[in-house]
Amino acid sequence: MTNPARALENYERLFVLTRGLRETAARGEWDGLKVIQQKRAALFESMVPVDSTTTLDQPARQRKDELIHQILTAEAEIRELVRSHLAQLHTALQDSRQELRLLKEYGRHAG
Repeated sequence: MTNPARALENYERLFVLTRGLRETAARGEWDGLKVIQQKRAALFESMVPVDSTTTLDQPARQRKDELIHQILTAEAEIRELVRSHLAQLHTALQDSRQELRLLKEYGRHAG
Protein backbone atom coordinates (compact mmCIF):
# COMPACT_ATOMS: atom_id res chain seq x y z
CA MET A 1 0.00 0.00 0.00
CA THR A 2 1.37 3.42 -0.88
CA ASN A 3 1.88 6.00 1.84
CA PRO A 4 -1.01 8.24 0.66
CA ALA A 5 -3.42 5.29 0.62
CA ARG A 6 -2.15 4.09 3.99
CA ALA A 7 -2.37 7.56 5.51
CA LEU A 8 -5.97 7.97 4.39
CA GLU A 9 -6.87 4.46 5.53
CA ASN A 10 -5.44 5.30 8.97
CA TYR A 11 -7.76 8.30 9.25
CA GLU A 12 -10.70 6.15 8.17
CA ARG A 13 -9.82 3.61 10.90
CA LEU A 14 -9.35 6.40 13.46
CA PHE A 15 -12.81 7.72 12.63
CA VAL A 16 -14.36 4.25 12.96
CA LEU A 17 -12.74 3.81 16.39
CA THR A 18 -13.80 7.31 17.47
CA ARG A 19 -17.36 6.62 16.38
CA GLY A 20 -17.20 3.39 18.38
CA LEU A 21 -16.05 5.39 21.41
CA ARG A 22 -19.01 7.73 21.03
CA GLU A 23 -21.48 4.85 20.73
CA THR A 24 -19.94 3.05 23.70
CA ALA A 25 -20.08 6.20 25.83
CA ALA A 26 -23.68 6.81 24.79
CA ARG A 27 -24.56 3.32 26.04
CA GLY A 28 -22.70 3.99 29.29
CA GLU A 29 -20.29 1.10 28.77
CA TRP A 30 -17.37 2.78 30.51
CA ASP A 31 -15.12 -0.30 30.67
CA GLY A 32 -15.54 -0.77 26.93
CA LEU A 33 -14.52 2.84 26.43
CA LYS A 34 -11.10 2.12 27.90
CA VAL A 35 -10.51 -0.82 25.54
CA ILE A 36 -11.42 1.18 22.45
CA GLN A 37 -9.37 4.16 23.60
CA GLN A 38 -6.29 1.93 23.95
CA LYS A 39 -6.75 0.67 20.38
CA ARG A 40 -7.24 4.22 19.20
CA ALA A 41 -4.09 5.44 20.97
CA ALA A 42 -2.02 2.62 19.41
CA LEU A 43 -3.37 3.48 15.96
CA PHE A 44 -2.63 7.16 16.46
CA GLU A 45 0.96 6.38 17.46
CA SER A 46 1.44 4.34 14.29
CA MET A 47 -0.08 7.14 12.18
CA VAL A 48 2.41 9.85 13.13
CA PRO A 49 5.40 8.67 11.06
CA VAL A 50 3.26 7.86 8.02
CA ASP A 51 1.33 11.12 8.17
CA SER A 52 4.39 13.31 8.64
CA THR A 53 6.10 11.89 5.54
CA THR A 54 3.09 11.68 3.22
CA THR A 55 1.87 14.20 0.68
CA LEU A 56 -1.75 13.83 -0.37
CA ASP A 57 -3.37 14.96 -3.59
CA GLN A 58 -6.32 17.36 -3.37
CA PRO A 59 -9.14 14.76 -3.19
CA ALA A 60 -7.28 12.75 -0.55
CA ARG A 61 -6.47 15.93 1.39
CA GLN A 62 -10.14 16.93 1.28
CA ARG A 63 -11.20 13.48 2.54
CA LYS A 64 -8.61 13.67 5.32
CA ASP A 65 -9.95 17.08 6.35
CA GLU A 66 -13.53 15.71 6.37
CA LEU A 67 -12.47 12.78 8.54
CA ILE A 68 -10.63 15.06 10.97
CA HIS A 69 -13.74 17.22 11.26
CA GLN A 70 -15.91 14.15 11.92
CA ILE A 71 -13.40 12.86 14.49
CA LEU A 72 -13.33 16.19 16.31
CA THR A 73 -17.13 16.38 16.31
CA ALA A 74 -17.39 12.86 17.75
CA GLU A 75 -14.74 13.69 20.38
CA ALA A 76 -16.75 16.73 21.48
CA GLU A 77 -19.83 14.51 21.85
CA ILE A 78 -17.78 11.99 23.85
CA ARG A 79 -16.56 14.74 26.20
CA GLU A 80 -20.16 15.81 26.83
CA LEU A 81 -21.23 12.24 27.55
CA VAL A 82 -18.32 11.78 29.95
CA ARG A 83 -19.04 15.12 31.67
CA SER A 84 -22.66 14.11 32.15
CA HIS A 85 -21.63 10.74 33.56
CA LEU A 86 -19.14 12.37 35.93
CA ALA A 87 -21.81 14.81 37.12
CA GLN A 88 -24.10 11.86 37.86
CA LEU A 89 -21.31 10.12 39.76
CA HIS A 90 -20.60 13.27 41.71
CA THR A 91 -24.26 13.56 42.70
CA ALA A 92 -24.39 9.90 43.71
CA LEU A 93 -21.26 10.31 45.85
CA GLN A 94 -22.69 13.38 47.55
CA ASP A 95 -25.91 11.49 48.27
CA SER A 96 -23.93 8.57 49.70
CA ARG A 97 -21.89 10.88 51.92
CA GLN A 98 -25.04 12.52 53.19
CA GLU A 99 -26.58 9.14 53.92
CA LEU A 100 -23.46 8.03 55.82
CA ARG A 101 -23.51 11.24 57.90
CA LEU A 102 -27.13 10.67 58.76
CA LEU A 103 -26.53 7.04 59.67
CA LYS A 104 -23.64 8.03 61.93
CA GLU A 105 -25.64 10.79 63.55
CA TYR A 106 -28.69 8.61 64.17
CA GLY A 107 -26.44 5.80 65.37
CA ARG A 108 -25.00 8.06 68.06
CA HIS A 109 -28.41 9.13 69.25
CA ALA A 110 -29.93 5.64 69.16
CA GLY A 111 -27.39 4.12 71.55
